Amino acid sequence: MAFRQVTSLQVESAAGSDLKKFRSSYTSLDRQLCSFRSENTTMRKLILRLRKLAFCAFRPSLWRFLLKGVAPTIDHVKPLGSLNVSMVLDVGANRGQFALMARKMWPKSDIICFEPLPEPSRLLTELFSGSNVKILQTALSDKAGVMQMYVTESDDSSSLLQIGINQQRISNTIVNHVENAVAVDTLDNVLVDVSIPEGALLKIDVQGTEENVLRGASASLAKLTWVYVECSYIELYIGQSLASGIVLLMDQNGFELSGVFNQAFDRQIGAVQADFLFTRRVVRLNKN
Repeated sequence: MAFRQVTSLQVESAAGSDLKKFRSSYTSLDRQLCSFRSENTTMRKLILRLRKLAFCAFRPSLWRFLLKGVAPTIDHVKPLGSLNVSMVLDVGANRGQFALMARKMWPKSDIICFEPLPEPSRLLTELFSGSNVKILQTALSDKAGVMQMYVTESDDSSSLLQIGINQQRISNTIVNHVENAVAVDTLDNVLVDVSIPEGALLKIDVQGTEENVLRGASASLAKLTWVYVECSYIELYIGQSLASGIVLLMDQNGFELSGVFNQAFDRQIGAVQADFLFTRRVVRLNKN
């Protein structure tokens, strides 16, 4: 452990101007990768993976995460990087990909991760031990209880809903096994004694149950500034809510749509899903 720490410090400090040059090279490479467009889902994922590897390569503090198979979700920097976030609620944290990027963007912000699956939750606890990241091993929905979860071979596609034919075809998603006793709670229940500061961000990536999470968070939404949700235009998981329903629900809760990012397309269907950023609506008083 001591050897690894010394090596990382040496790279961070002794590299000096060379590290800056490397990062400049990374920026140039990243722009080239971003300029490449493809409708092929596999190719898009490969390009994003290469971008993440390049991002981590020039940041030694991220190497230990990368060795565990965790890379930051750099595709969320453009939509969220300019926000002054004080707290992050990461619903559907998986192995900490979003939390890792959140720590880079907002190092002083408290982060609460919600991840129901045992192995990703264990890895989260290991990687973020001693930090400002708190891990809760629970799924979120519109009511508390115990539910089944369909765990996929790539566990970041796991869901409380059964996998639909579109998800199977577009992403080759296959169910590995079913977790029969997954703890489920509502965000309102979990946060009942938690102080939510101004500038809090709720991120939701739960594979089809986004609306359920939001309906179980009506009291919490009133205290949040931003909500960032992965929304689908087509049914990927059986019985899931679609983007139009999420937009309507957020409008009813006092949020307006600020932007749509990271759109995914399928050659046969067209637009599949995207990340929607909602901002609490500002009430403007009429002075007259």
